[in-house]
Amino acid sequence: MDCYSCRICFFRWNTKTNYFLKPYIINNLGEIRKEIELVEKEYFYTLLKNNEIYSIWDGFDPGKVDNASWVRVALTKKGEILVLEAVEDIKAITKTDSRLQNCRALLKIIDESNKDIMQYLKNKNSFDDEEILTAETFNSVIACDNDIIIENLNAIASEMQLDNIYAVKANRRDTNKQAFGIVSRQNWEKFIFANGLIKLINSQGSKKLLENFTKQVIPDQELKRDESIFAEIYDLINAFEMACSFIYKNQYLIFQSKGE
Repeated sequence: MDCYSCRICFFRWNTKTNYFLKPYIINNLGEIRKEIELVEKEYFYTLLKNNEIYSIWDGFDPGKVDNASWVRVALTKKGEILVLEAVEDIKAITKTDSRLQNCRALLKIIDESNKDIMQYLKNKNSFDDEEILTAETFNSVIACDNDIIIENLNAIASEMQLDNIYAVKANRRDTNKQAFGIVSRQNWEKFIFANGLIKLINSQGSKKLLENFTKQVIPDQELKRDESIFAEIYDLINAFEMACSFIYKNQYLIFQSKGE
C-alpha cells in the first residue's frame, strides 16, 4: 500500500502532548476510559468461530538485564487489534536469565495457546473463502528485533518439531515500503485508540500494557518519545509494536475500506 498515505492518516492524530496516549486511555478521574474495551476470552473464541479473525501475531522483546516481554495479538475483519496475551517478563515464569531457556519457555507457551486456538479451527476449510483462518493456514509468526534470538527461536522450534512457529525480523523503520519508525508508531497508537481500533482481553497483562502506554513521554520541542523516562515500560510496548509491525497496513486498508 501507499505508505505516504498511511503516514498522513496517522499524522492527523499527532496532537502535541507530553503523555501523548494518556488522554485516550485515562479519564479525569484516573480511571480507564469507558471507550477502552477490556473483553473476555470468549469474545475472541466467538470471532474465531464466526470466521472474523484474519491472522494472529506474536511480538517478543527478549531482554537480558531487563524484561523479556511477549505480546500476542489478532487482527479482526473489523480492523481491530485484539490483544490476546501480554506477559511483561517471561523470566518471572522461568526464574532464569538464560535467553535460551526463556526462548524455549516462550515457544512452549505459544504452542499451548496454538493448541487452544486449533480447537476452533479444525473443522474449517478455505474452499469457499480464502480469507478464512483454518488449521492448515494457521501459523505463528514471532516478530523480534534481535537477530541472535530469532536464530535461537527458529532452531529451538525446529528441535521441538513446532513446524508452524517461525521467528522473523520485526519491522521497526520508516522506508519506501513501510511506515513504522518511532514517530510513525507513536502516531499509529494514537490513531488506533482515537478510532476505537484496539480491544484487549481482560487480564493483568493487558492492564499493564495500558498503564505502560500512558507513561510514554514526548519531551517539549521533540517529536520522539524519550525512552529513558520510565525505561522499564518499553519492553512490553516494544513487544506489542513488534507483534503489530506486519499488520498495521492491513488494518489501515480495512479502515479506509469503511470510508473513514
